[in-house]
Amino acid sequence: MKYLKKGLSRTIKSIKQHKWLFITLVFLQIIFIGLSANLAINYQIKILDDAKGIIEPLQNANYDENSLKEGEPFIEDFLSVNKSYNSMINNIIALIGWSLLLFIVLNGLIWILTSWIIESNIDWKRRLKDIWQPWFKIIVSLMLTIGPAAVILYFILQLLSRLEILMENASVVLNSIITISSLLYFFIIVAFAFINEVSWKIFFKKWTLCSFKKIHKSLMVLLINIILILLSFYLVYLSIYQISSLGLLLISSLLIVFVIVITRIFWVSCLEEIKNEKNNHHRY
Repeated sequence: MKYLKKGLSRTIKSIKQHKWLFITLVFLQIIFIGLSANLAINYQIKILDDAKGIIEPLQNANYDENSLKEGEPFIEDFLSVNKSYNSMINNIIALIGWSLLLFIVLNGLIWILTSWIIESNIDWKRRLKDIWQPWFKIIVSLMLTIGPAAVILYFILQLLSRLEILMENASVVLNSIITISSLLYFFIIVAFAFINEVSWKIFFKKWTLCSFKKIHKSLMVLLINIILILLSFYLVYLSIYQISSLGLLLISSLLIVFVIVITRIFWVSCLEEIKNEKNNHHRY
């Protein structure tokens, strides 16, 4: 448990030493949450409107076999349905694209600055000059995790749909997707903890070490962070449904942002301590 104590000590020291950088991280986190929420709400409205344009004509469609045999159309305005369908697909693609861009650019910047804040002396000139390198590592780590998983998941869903067991086992499929997504998220945030490592070889060594050999320790840090974040969300729940206090709601909402930023710093600090442990025979 020494890595947890050292990680906590390093987190507190980093925040005290780089107060303005910490405030910047909080500010960027608020912007990221706000933009993500705005993006999700706007496209959700568009997608639901497109879905309505598909569902309503289908509800009023002609399902009579005799009239269909006589040449009556199944749907009166097929072009409208096709237009709504194409619009929905385009909006889904746009939502995924903009979300991914926001995740890489803004969330990537947050992770980069988080890695900087744990340094005792930040060489700003060198860091700013080579700032593209950690972003490139973010993109590569996403491609190496999400890419293969998306391809595998696509073929699995195709196979299940052909076997006509997709709807019958919808809950199993959904649970599998959630499990796979959770694992992918774990591997991604482990990689993000080391994106400021200059050497690609050392970056991959650290990534694999904390993802596999030292996974039990990495998961312990993640569990602590999840508990802290859930507790902060519980305060928001209390402020809305139990106490009904606007002031407490604002304070608890701001607390969530602080907790997310602090737990991310704690995550990076602890993983740095894990790879530096004496029983780790790898040299970096």
